[in-house]
Parts: sequence; structure tokens; C-alpha cells
Amino acid sequence: MVDDRFNKIDDAIQRLAIVAGDLSKMLAVHEHRISYQEKSSENIVASMEKRRAEVDNVLKDVYSTMRIEINSLRESATAQHNEQNAKIHEIQKTMWKAVGAVTILSWASPFLFKMILP
Repeated sequence: MVDDRFNKIDDAIQRLAIVAGDLSKMLAVHEHRISYQEKSSENIVASMEKRRAEVDNVLKDVYSTMRIEINSLRESATAQHNEQNAKIHEIQKTMWKAVGAVTILSWASPFLFKMILP
């Protein structure tokens, strides 16, 4: 009976040793998987940072081009505005000259008619 108990205990110890070995193998596999996942995550983060930097550079180029185009349009619009103002000013001068001439003629016409027609 005592031998049976010792045999059972030895048998249980052997089973526990097998289970411990299997657990250590499983832990090693899981550690390997975790380290692989960490490396993959690091690679993904590095790739994302690289893409972010590329996008930042592209956006800087786009913004720079937009600023240049806006400044060019602004200069063009200012030149056109100044040209239109000059034309309007010339038209106003001509109009006021015509109004002045008509005013002088309308004021002087009675005197001229009296001189011409006795």
C-alpha cells in the first residue's frame, strides 16, 4: 500500500513535470509571438511616421504653391483695379468737361443770341 502511494506520487510528479515542460514550451511560443507582434508594431509605427513626414512635405509644397498663386492673383487683380480706376477717372474728367461746356453754352447762349439777332 505504501508502495502504491509512492508510485502514485511518482506518477503524479512525472505528470506535473510533463505539464511544466508543456507550459514552458507554450510560454516560449507566446513570448516569441509577443516579441514578433512588438516588432511588427514598431515597424508599423515607423512606417506611419515616414508616411506622415511625406504627407507633411507634400502639404508644405501645396501650401507654398497656393500662396504663390494667391499672391500672383492678388497682384494681377490690383493692377487691373488700378487700370480700371484710371479709365474711370478719364471718363469722369471728360464728362465734367462736357458738363462744364454745356453749362457755359447754356449760360452764354442768351447773350450770343442777343448779339447775333438784334
